Amino acid sequence: MSSNAPEWVMLIILVGFLVFLMSRSGEPIGKLAKMALAWVGIFALFFVVFTFRDDFSYVAQRVSTEISGQPVIQGDTLRVPKAIDGHFYLEADVNGATIEFMVDSGATVTTLGQSAAREAGLQINGQPNVIVQTANGTVGMYSTRARDFDVGPIERNNMRVHVAERDDLNVIGMNWLSSLDSWRVEGDWLILQP
Repeated sequence: MSSNAPEWVMLIILVGFLVFLMSRSGEPIGKLAKMALAWVGIFALFFVVFTFRDDFSYVAQRVSTEISGQPVIQGDTLRVPKAIDGHFYLEADVNGATIEFMVDSGATVTTLGQSAAREAGLQINGQPNVIVQTANGTVGMYSTRARDFDVGPIERNNMRVHVAERDDLNVIGMNWLSSLDSWRVEGDWLILQP
């Protein structure tokens, strides 16, 4: 006998009881059958809701994420949805400033543009002190450290970052990704585990 046998037994008893009650009402058998089927449908709906009650919070988070595009936090795990342009974006709290980053596994070091670096209070002086080879050619950058670099529940301190000479896109690179226990792409989701 299957593990669902008690539920089916309850369903049969319920239907039998309803048929018994309705047959005593003097209604035609066709109407009684429709009413019994309606009650079976209601019971089935309540059974499905009861069965998946623990998953409803995940479904609500998923719907919220699809609407807002914001990551879903599940314990320490961060699930980031893919944006329409095919990239993954997330917000990091860098020294108290909220800055949006694109995740770029092709970037060796996490990099900020000039305005984001100023907003985060990163100290850069003089000439760029690092030469970096990018897809757009060789560029000079400033090497510095972020006191705090927090992404959702994932916190990093004294993290090395580069600051671009220009106000380029902010990217989270491999130095941050490799500090995680694991990261992977599953379908349209980037899964980050500290």
